[in-house]
Amino acid sequence: MEELVDDTWNNRVVARGNVEIRYYGEILLADEVAYDRSTRKLTAEGHVSLTEASGRTSRTDRLALNDELRDAFVNYARRQRMRIDR
Repeated sequence: MEELVDDTWNNRVVARGNVEIRYYGEILLADEVAYDRSTRKLTAEGHVSLTEASGRTSRTDRLALNDELRDAFVNYARRQRMRIDR
């Protein structure tokens, strides 16, 4: 990841540039991943690739992510001293 931004205007935390999230065998790669504080939803955009623990890989331009990957991203952002809850 190249940058982690607290987008207070849109109430989001955004990771940009070669984002990689790993969670119990799942690997998400994307150009950008955004956590919306209002809806508690995590989305990935731009050259998105999700490899499941089984080895199956899906590719798309945009993907709404499951709660487990969301929680992994939120925990990482908190470790970077990013305020998640508003």
